[in-house]
This record gives sequence, structure tokens and C-alpha cells, in this order.
Amino acid sequence: KGGAEFLDQDDINIRLKWLGLFHRAKYAPGTFMWRLRVHNGQLSSEQWRMMADQIREYDTGSRDLWDQMGCADVTTRQNIQLRGIRLENLPRHWKAVADSGVISVQSGMDNVRNLVGNPLAGIDPEEIIDTRPYCEEFTKKLTNAGKGNPEFANLPRKFNVCYVGSKEMFEHP
Repeated sequence: KGGAEFLDQDDINIRLKWLGLFHRAKYAPGTFMWRLRVHNGQLSSEQWRMMADQIREYDTGSRDLWDQMGCADVTTRQNIQLRGIRLENLPRHWKAVADSGVISVQSGMDNVRNLVGNPLAGIDPEEIIDTRPYCEEFTKKLTNAGKGNPEFANLPRKFNVCYVGSKEMFEHP
């Protein structure tokens, strides 16, 4: 209950990272960047809307890049990162994200990184194999269906997995 000011430094700097939460102490004290796993970079329009709803409340209206505000990033590993999240609001955000089928467990620290695949999977007429089901199944195994899996935690840094299903290398290994 409450915000980041009620947690000790180990919770903020270590434990919360296992849940994908990174304190932005230097640039936006009291706020967090929340990394969400998006296997193969595939999201439905409903999931995009849900993420926009979570971050919208942190939009200050300012377009000054030095102001603290909420925003979302798409990473090279096909994750989504929500910035500006306040810890005291996390239970509500967590429920919305989980209800939509998106997870953040094991998206930080020394875990297998987000599984990437062909961003054109399922629609590429030249694809050899659709990588989406493989990324989904492996993500479930790695994270114990979003509940956390110590068997695949504390691995070497930046352990990356990439599924290639086309003649071209569209993926970022």
C-alpha cells in the first residue's frame, strides 16, 4: 500500500525488477518503467487499447521532453515499456494487464529476454513457418504461464531467443 517511498532499496532496485518494474530515480523519481512481455511482438487491438488506458492517466499534456509524463515504448526485442507508472496504482494496472493476457514477470534482471519472431508472422506469404505458436508456448514455459519460474531465472545476462520463420531475417536476434 502506498508508493515507492514506503519500500526499502532492495525492493526498489532488485525485487521489483523481477516483475518488470524499474525505478526511474534519476529522471522521474517515484515513477517506474514497466516492461511487458509481448512474445513475437503480437498484440490485439484490445491489448493496445488497454495499455493506452493504463498510461493515459499519467499524460500531463506537456510536450516538453524534460517534463515527467507517461508514455509507451516499443523495444527492439518487441517488448512494450510503459513509463511514468506510479507504484500506488500498480494493483489496478496489474489487474488490467493480466486480464488482457499480457505479463511482465521475469522481464527484468537476468532472465531469458522477450522471445522475438517474425513481425509479419501469419501474414507473410513467403514465410516458411509461423513463429507465433512457438514463441507463445516457450514464453509460457519460461514464466510458468506468467506466475514466475525459478528454473529459468538467474541465467547469464541477456539470454536471447529468436525464432526465424522466413527467408529474410526480419527479427532482431
